[in-house]
Amino acid sequence: MNQNFLIATPIISTWPKPKKNTLVFSSESAILNANGPQNKYKNHIITEFRWKNKKKLFEDYEYIDSLYEKLLVDLANKLNSLHSINYSLLFWRILIGPWLSTFLHIYYERWKNIETTCKNNKIDNCIFLNLNNDLFTPYDDQEFCFYSFNDLWNQFIYQYICNYFIKKKIINKKYSLSLQKKEIKKMQLSYKPKKSKFSKFLFSTFDNFNKRNYKYFIYQTYLGFKQELKLSIKLNQMPIFSFKEIKKNNKIIHENFRKDLLSNFKPKDNFEKSLNGILGLQLPLIFVENFSDLEQFSKLSNIPQNPKIIFTSNTAWFDTKVTYHIAKLKEKKTKLLYGQHGGTYGISKILWPEKHEREISDNFLSWGWNENNDPKIINIGIFKKLKINRKKSEKRNLLFMLKSRQRYFYSMDSSGGTEQYSEHIKYCSKFLFKLNKNIKSKTILRLPHNSDDVKNVDFYSNLGKTFDFFSKNSVQDAYNQSKLTIHTINSTSFIETLSANIPSILIMKKKLNPIRDFAKNEIENLYDNKLIFDDSVKAAIFVNSIWSNHIDTWWSNKATQFAIKRFCKIFAKENLNILGDLKKILQ
Repeated sequence: MNQNFLIATPIISTWPKPKKNTLVFSSESAILNANGPQNKYKNHIITEFRWKNKKKLFEDYEYIDSLYEKLLVDLANKLNSLHSINYSLLFWRILIGPWLSTFLHIYYERWKNIETTCKNNKIDNCIFLNLNNDLFTPYDDQEFCFYSFNDLWNQFIYQYICNYFIKKKIINKKYSLSLQKKEIKKMQLSYKPKKSKFSKFLFSTFDNFNKRNYKYFIYQTYLGFKQELKLSIKLNQMPIFSFKEIKKNNKIIHENFRKDLLSNFKPKDNFEKSLNGILGLQLPLIFVENFSDLEQFSKLSNIPQNPKIIFTSNTAWFDTKVTYHIAKLKEKKTKLLYGQHGGTYGISKILWPEKHEREISDNFLSWGWNENNDPKIINIGIFKKLKINRKKSEKRNLLFMLKSRQRYFYSMDSSGGTEQYSEHIKYCSKFLFKLNKNIKSKTILRLPHNSDDVKNVDFYSNLGKTFDFFSKNSVQDAYNQSKLTIHTINSTSFIETLSANIPSILIMKKKLNPIRDFAKNEIENLYDNKLIFDDSVKAAIFVNSIWSNHIDTWWSNKATQFAIKRFCKIFAKENLNILGDLKKILQ
């Protein structure tokens, strides 16, 4: 008898063995590729991505943002009480805000996936794995980030949610504790960065300098190694590139505290009711049982103890121990200068990281824009400038910048983060297969820096049969060897190539990538001058028309150059004295 099985992840143990059944996927995340094992079953159904409808995205974003603010206050009070401290709401916003917001975004998306799937389909069965709750509590922000992309962690989250929808239709399956521990260990090891011997030597050399009395805490600024070194020297100190890891202490889970985590929160529906239990299970250990690890790092590390000002662009997301130290310094009224580190800032209608960074900082350094003349924003200019090789003899390729297939949704934004990957790659494929034969042979598909698996990126399209994939050289070299670069997402790379005056085109669907009102005129001007295309087929036809002899004619045209300069003046302003200006601001 054919039955409908709810499937949330690609873990085959949760799929029925008889192929006569129908698989009902809660999202596209459960499918590894278009030619996977799902095709062996009688039928399979994929729930449509909720935020394809951008009206729902905006409504959900407002709701989650409001819920975040309520929960932040509750958690701040609970954690202050637990640790017998009295830190401000800003302290806890800096420390737990990145985890709390990201978890809410993730959990809400997973909840809606199950809710929509159960609403639109008759579900007969769902296979659960017997999982140990305690194993899935992350240690810190970085570990949580890597957990959230893991199939087993997502299976754990989906099983928790399914209990609210399909209680009587669950088949439990044994999954050995040793296998669970092995998978968790693999997750924990996957996020430890690999450094070359030279990097280790270089960083350890700088570590030997005593940084505890530095006036300026400059760390992970997005300026790059050389520029950060120069800025530090201008301020009469050595750069800070890394900190020695302090071993974490193993602690017993504080079950009573975690069960009572949201006792003051009054839920208004099942989603909010479910939060009390899941937040208690997921709140990272470093905020509860291992809180002393934060204080130990802050006191004992070779880190500025009383700086005049902090300047960073990346720290307050995944480096929980440094974030704690920054939050402590802010309690002592140290100023926090936060720098832009992505191309969608000031452009995308929804971008939670930008909102968070502007809220926690005393001043925010933009690459040139200032929305609503905000006194906190300093439009200093773009931090990195690409170096262009002007030798035309080396420029022979069409460089196609692929977007990473991030199987599991991670954070709300109105750019590529809320676009279904299958739709995106089909859109890109229409462009690629419309190219003339002579251009196809010179087209290089560049994999994202965090993906080395062609199958993971080449989803639904079989691009590998026609095009070359290559990403072993630096992106700078790739640009220098290309006559034209095609970007497929509104991102840092597109902004940087425009800033460097490298011939570039962005293919981007308007409806799926809403722009804030502040940036609309500048973006429309790029569409008008064929620097951005809504229709990927029309973009390919345009590339065919200019490829042989007219790329330079189009690119050097007065109207094209005026559009680029007008855009870059606001979103990628060149500042030849950026280190001098930074020195003045810091001093």
